[in-house]
Amino acid sequence: MYCAERSESVVSLQLSAEDYLSRGKWLLFLNSAKIEEFFISIHVPFDCEFLVAQFSDAAELSLTEVYRTRADLPLRSLRIAEENAGRELMWSNVSFIQRRGNLEGLVIRGSVVEHVCTILDYPDHHLRFSGSKNNYNFKTCKILIEHSFT
Repeated sequence: MYCAERSESVVSLQLSAEDYLSRGKWLLFLNSAKIEEFFISIHVPFDCEFLVAQFSDAAELSLTEVYRTRADLPLRSLRIAEENAGRELMWSNVSFIQRRGNLEGLVIRGSVVEHVCTILDYPDHHLRFSGSKNNYNFKTCKILIEHSFT
């Protein structure tokens, strides 16, 4: 938890200088500033769980999740909890995956290597392969052999 009893501008400056935001879960109690104004120069990474707690004029608490898909894109915010008349916090039914489902055109490149499949060329010109028959690489090798890409 990050606690600071300083002005909002000082805390904003400290947060913007930190590169470890995605290493934890954050809860910031924000007094008077608007969320968009407070985070104007702060990059809250996509993989960061950052909640902003604010009290309304009627002293009702709300929690807003904030993040940026990329540092140069606008801040995304979604109210995920509000205090009801009985002073209970009512949470949104929208899951984390649904809330973060729009990558705004960001491309994520990745690969998976479960087990490398080996293709063997025998003298009878029949290609055979080894490896687990349930993994992606095996299926890829099988398709390549069937289409004579080897």
